[in-house]
Amino acid sequence: MPVPARRCSRRAWLQALAATAIAAGRGPVRAASADRVRTWQLATGYPAHGFHARNIERFAQDVQAATGGALRIDVHAGGQLAPLPEILDGLRAGRFEAGEVLLSGSAAQLPLADVDAVPFVVSGYEDARRLAGISRAFIDQDARALGLRLLFDVPWPPQGLYARRPVGSIADLRGMRFRVYNETTRRFAAYVQAQPVEIGAVELPEAIRTGRIDAMLTSAATGVDSEAWNGLRHFYDIHAWIPKNAVLVRLAAFDALPPEHQGRVLDAAAVAQQRGWQMSQDEAGAARQALAARGMTVEPPGAILARELKRLGEKFSLEWIRGTGGRGNAVFLPYFTQAASR
Repeated sequence: MPVPARRCSRRAWLQALAATAIAAGRGPVRAASADRVRTWQLATGYPAHGFHARNIERFAQDVQAATGGALRIDVHAGGQLAPLPEILDGLRAGRFEAGEVLLSGSAAQLPLADVDAVPFVVSGYEDARRLAGISRAFIDQDARALGLRLLFDVPWPPQGLYARRPVGSIADLRGMRFRVYNETTRRFAAYVQAQPVEIGAVELPEAIRTGRIDAMLTSAATGVDSEAWNGLRHFYDIHAWIPKNAVLVRLAAFDALPPEHQGRVLDAAAVAQQRGWQMSQDEAGAARQALAARGMTVEPPGAILARELKRLGEKFSLEWIRGTGGRGNAVFLPYFTQAASR
């Protein structure tokens, strides 16, 4: 997929930022002697060609450069060290020093980590940044109780609504065969009175092509991967939710670093977070363009549908807060208060 010149310049700017900001104010970097080099193993369950893994590889390179080679991070993509669902447990057990987890899949151990998967709360990346900014400290607090530390988080492209026929309101989804793959999509299908059809990611292209489903919620990028245009003609950019991955490190490994190198790791993490969010936005934009190029109608939701989805978001939010024993109020109260004052 061709990369527009504007995006290239943005990435070039981020590369320059990484090279300068990490070492800013921390003095010259001296090369480490071989006997003083530390090595962290970092596990991720996602393929090396994906933007998340590419961003993490850049983070590892930045850390090695910023510490003069004193800290090396070996990135193991594609589940080489552990499959995605086992990475958090592997970190806690000390099998590796760092790892990438899907926050919404980690709520059993990090109770507020799935806040970014509550549907119809954010309306775009700006809202997602605000929600991440409020929830990050709580997630890090829970991580530290497990002997871990949150380094940075990066979102996936937003989840959108695909449909075989135009959808102007929730009523239009009633009776449609709706793809479900987790509890959230099952509940959504029940709310809109659609017919749930369990379909995994591997089966999705064939299910679309053979007409087994009429609608689904997933990202524009997944729509491209599954060739959604082979059966679904409409994509509504509803930003149903914007889930995030996070890179965590074992506190014992981080605390063993000299204070100067701890600072350089945190600087590199801040750059990786900024770079990763931009990469996600670039990915989402390119995927929407690809869907449109294949003849799909790509558009925001109409006023009626947007209003109805917002009401559903309030319902999902209350359910989530109850599920956290009320602790989720510490995230949603400031988030919605800020939204109301804008």
